[in-house]
Amino acid sequence: MIKTKDRQTLFDVALVACGDIETIFEIARVNDISITEDLPENIELKINNIGNRRIVDYFASNRFC
Repeated sequence: MIKTKDRQTLFDVALVACGDIETIFEIARVNDISITEDLPENIELKINNIGNRRIVDYFASNRFC
């Protein structure tokens, strides 16, 4: 699970939480939302898999998430 931030998009979530923009479709499907939907702040999104652990670790260590 990941909580959204102010003005965050599903593209941001896919990159920060999964390390791979291609996971956007899986995140949208699992959470029953559109890839272009405006996300409210502080909602929890289910994340099923991580595409690239190195990118996720980079964002986490540089406080992007």
